[in-house]
Amino acid sequence: MYSKLTINIPATTANIGPGFDCLGMALDLWNKITVEKGFSEFTIKGYGENDLPTDKTNLIYQSFILPFLHTKETIPNVKIKCYNQIPIARGLGSSSAAIVGGLLAGNNLLKNPLSNNQLLQLASKQDGHPDNVAATIYGNCQLVIDNKSSLFSSNITVPSKLKAICFIPDNSMSTNQARKLLPKKVNMKDAVHNISRTSLLIKSFITNDLTNLSIATEDKLHQPVRAKLYPQMNDFFKTLLIAGARSVFLSGSGPTIIALADEKIKSITYQIRKTAKSHNINGDIRIVSISEKGAHIKT
Repeated sequence: MYSKLTINIPATTANIGPGFDCLGMALDLWNKITVEKGFSEFTIKGYGENDLPTDKTNLIYQSFILPFLHTKETIPNVKIKCYNQIPIARGLGSSSAAIVGGLLAGNNLLKNPLSNNQLLQLASKQDGHPDNVAATIYGNCQLVIDNKSSLFSSNITVPSKLKAICFIPDNSMSTNQARKLLPKKVNMKDAVHNISRTSLLIKSFITNDLTNLSIATEDKLHQPVRAKLYPQMNDFFKTLLIAGARSVFLSGSGPTIIALADEKIKSITYQIRKTAKSHNINGDIRIVSISEKGAHIKT
């Protein structure tokens, strides 16, 4: 019988420019959850400790019980402690991390009756964003396919030399609010534009050829619309590419902006600060690797 279960869950970035709702990538920035049997108790340290619920309405607990409901097993009383390093409502997959962490904990206590693919189905229904969820579960970059109401994910290896330089503004943004701006119909030329860029992006990653990465992350489906919420976005894109970034894109629905780079990290970081200051935007800069690992039990 376990005494304490520890789960590590990565941050994720979704879309990566053109891959709207189908591409996600895990980042080397982690939340940690510990679970042990005992009287029901829930504590949070780090991001959200003053805002997130600490009762059974918490997203982690709601996800923790799903494997028990799915297998019709008795839900145990547990103490759950969360250590959050992933900023909330910043486009870095904090909700996916909570859901996958809870699911993984519950599934492990049941001795893993559910496969990762089954966890992907459950988590996607809970979160609504399979691109984030897949990257959270599997790590690396994931291409998610919705095949007649069933999801599966295909792994894309990202060049290890790439770093993600994340500018995380202090102001949060609701994913639902950001999605409300999106049109119900898109122009055919814009759709073709994104299909070609997504294909080029995948090729760039798997062939380790970063020459056209800036072109490969261009988007016409969601970022131009979301620029209404982030009028500074295009200025960041322009100045960071000039500073040496291989590509720049909005992380998920924002407000975080990510530059991918394999060199000139200091120059790019300096330019982020300069551009942010020119727009009177406060925020944090994190330089992280792409994580090959997804959520996992610490042994």
